[in-house]
Amino acid sequence: MWLKILEFLDVSRSCYHKWISCDPSGRTLANYELDTAIPRIDKASRQTYGSPRMRDVLVSEGLNCSPTRVERRMKATRIRAKAKLKFRVSTDSQHSRPVSANIIDRDFKPAEPDKVWLTDITYIATGEGWLYLATVTDAYFRKVVGR
Repeated sequence: MWLKILEFLDVSRSCYHKWISCDPSGRTLANYELDTAIPRIDKASRQTYGSPRMRDVLVSEGLNCSPTRVERRMKATRIRAKAKLKFRVSTDSQHSRPVSANIIDRDFKPAEPDKVWLTDITYIATGEGWLYLATVTDAYFRKVVGR
């Protein structure tokens, strides 16, 4: 079958065998190196690196390449940076519900332990979704007493 393909393309058998037996070029080997490094870096960055930052990491790893070449290799491997989503504010301070009285009045240095506890909540992006972290701190010891 391949003989018919060679005949159709007007390529001699000797030319085909010579092409098959030759070693890959330096550019092909370098592209292979980039094509294996780029997906690894992309996964490590959680698909957030575009070509400029991708190139910076490649250069720091010793793979010297131009910015346009990194762009081409990223296109060839179908890798694109995910657009960063706008931060959504989740706190509503302008509500009509009652607010607790401020009995501490910003005095965060109590005279004895277990008199003033401070709380905070934050959320952390993980590979599985959002992780919420809430802590309780004793203002006297300035140590976390619960989480």
